[in-house]
Amino acid sequence: DDCGWGCGYRTVQSQLSWLAPDTAPPSIPELQQVLGVGAREWIGVPDAVTLLDALHGAAVEVLPLASGLALASEWRRLAAHFDA
Repeated sequence: DDCGWGCGYRTVQSQLSWLAPDTAPPSIPELQQVLGVGAREWIGVPDAVTLLDALHGAAVEVLPLASGLALASEWRRLAAHFDA
């Protein structure tokens, strides 16, 4: 039962499934082993980035924004990323 702490792991499993649909994603214990964390520890965005890079080689960049308004100053950069 991962109620209350497993959502980050489930999200990473979903992302890995999208990146490699013909491969079963690692289990939560396998993900925890990659991160070196124990049972029942929740993970955040930096941990998800680490897992996606380690397990898929996905180039991930976290763009911290203080608010939705801050997105306006980054809009061109984001658009260029998806146009590439």
